[in-house]
Amino acid sequence: MDRVVGLDVQAREGPVAELDAAPDRGVAVAAARVVVSTTLSFPGGYTSTITVGDGDFMTQDDIWDIKVSKNPPTKEHTLQVLVYWLMGLHSCDPLTTYHGVERIGIFNPRLGQEFFIGVDRIPKDVLRSVQLDVIGYSEDELLYV
Repeated sequence: MDRVVGLDVQAREGPVAELDAAPDRGVAVAAARVVVSTTLSFPGGYTSTITVGDGDFMTQDDIWDIKVSKNPPTKEHTLQVLVYWLMGLHSCDPLTTYHGVERIGIFNPRLGQEFFIGVDRIPKDVLRSVQLDVIGYSEDELLYV
């Protein structure tokens, strides 16, 4: 896990140290390099409230955040990944299709568990509130309400 965390730091802040892969873990480390080198950004989706930030990774139809903790996700963690999805929907990133996302989730490698919800199960009043009160979009910019 130290190597994955180190790769994440390098991807976000530049090289800090060379990370050597153990021979039997080379494939896993190579896969982790791909994951942390493809963080999500939200050009056109930022607001005066949230001006910077990026998500961890996206599969074909899911957005995932990685949280390493001895505890299950908190409401702040789940809000964070919901914000990623909503800002992605508002973004103008031509390389990423946030409209195809079916689930948002949190993966905790320490617990070996994933926690997720289908975006179609998120109540419309929650989507509205997060867009208005958390991210700072105006009424005419709201999606899925």
